Amino acid sequence: MITEFIGHFHPLVVHLPIGILLFAFFLELIQLKSSTNFSQAILIGTIVGTAFAIVSATMGWLLSLDGGYDESLLNYHQYAGWILCFFCFVLVVLKKYFHTHSYFKQLNKSLWSIIIIVLFVVGHFGGSITHGADYLALDLSAGNKEVKKALSIDSVSALPPEKQAQVNMYEGLIYPLLDAKCIQCHNSEKKKGNLQLTSIDLILKGGKKGPAITAFNAQESLMIQRMLLDPANDKHMPPKGKPQLNNKEINLIYWWVQHGASINDKLGVALLSDTVKNLIASKIVPAFPALSLPKTFLVDSNKINSLKQLGLIVNPIAKGVGYIDLSAMNTPLLNDLQLQKIAILDSHLVWLNLANTKITNKSIATLSNCKNILKLNLAYTSLNDDAISLLNQFTQLNYLNIVGTSISDNGLAKLNLSNNLKTIYCWNTKITQGGVDQFRKRYPNIQINF
Repeated sequence: MITEFIGHFHPLVVHLPIGILLFAFFLELIQLKSSTNFSQAILIGTIVGTAFAIVSATMGWLLSLDGGYDESLLNYHQYAGWILCFFCFVLVVLKKYFHTHSYFKQLNKSLWSIIIIVLFVVGHFGGSITHGADYLALDLSAGNKEVKKALSIDSVSALPPEKQAQVNMYEGLIYPLLDAKCIQCHNSEKKKGNLQLTSIDLILKGGKKGPAITAFNAQESLMIQRMLLDPANDKHMPPKGKPQLNNKEINLIYWWVQHGASINDKLGVALLSDTVKNLIASKIVPAFPALSLPKTFLVDSNKINSLKQLGLIVNPIAKGVGYIDLSAMNTPLLNDLQLQKIAILDSHLVWLNLANTKITNKSIATLSNCKNILKLNLAYTSLNDDAISLLNQFTQLNYLNIVGTSISDNGLAKLNLSNNLKTIYCWNTKITQGGVDQFRKRYPNIQINF
């Protein structure tokens, strides 16, 4: 609507009357302390400042029609704004028509005092709506400071590896992202779209359009859909002009929703995911991996560069180590033909993420030389039961993700696993509870996440 469009200019215009009126006020103070006469400039400044105050108040009222704001704060802000306009108008009339009267100086001082006080009150309520009611609060509690400091990726990176693994995924990674990029407009004071993102309960409750997220279904989650819109789209979130989520941060939130939006999972579990690991790789240094593999020479940099040209993420699992971690997270169109090039890493490849790519069973056959694969992520690919016999060749495997594939109970039963395997993820497949129960009888020491 045109009224909402005009209202959106309120944050832009609102600073003009503040600056102009304060400038006129400082001229008044200078005039009181010197013989210089600024009366004409002060009058012009007061008229212009008053005009912009009225325009700003009108735009603010139009913006409020969009809803999503704390009603009491909004009312205080609006009432104070209109009171400011009233006293500014009275001051203009006084200066224009009654400046020669004996009571002018005293009344002029009184009106300016009221205007400056009300101006700060208006600004305070406006800031509370935009940044939260406690944006000026000083937290002198050492305990609270420690908690707030812990809720960031940077502070988590300072912890030793064993403590990093115990950090809560939601509190340590997800909430800090929402707090930095989203909660400014979705809090208890400013509920854009009637949506609050300050707690998991409110996120699941959602706003005018329904729940913000759907656990285990990131693609159908409204919050994710808005994040993935073109930034030029009016419905893209965060809106234009606000701090934006980068691709890695969106991937992290996507991963969290797709894996159930849990508030209890620890970072140690999340670090098994290549998505999470790639997000925080520059922030969190994991403990040196214990591979149970012999030392090997470094891979030729030309081989690594040729794979990076395909858009693959290729890195040593640790500095100076010859074993490789490869992820196709940024190449969802990767197919069987392109995957053949990965085989050049042969026994150096130990961690492989092919999730959400276009590969088929044929791709697994091309990896026959990669005998040392320890972690294999094949989630949301077109693999079926025929791939199982090919997966059995990876005798060193300790982590397998087949979530979202067409593998069934028959395929699960054909897995011929060594004692190395520790974890299997297999929800959203054709595997049933009965198949899982039979598997657990055969392999009681393997954790199967169904």
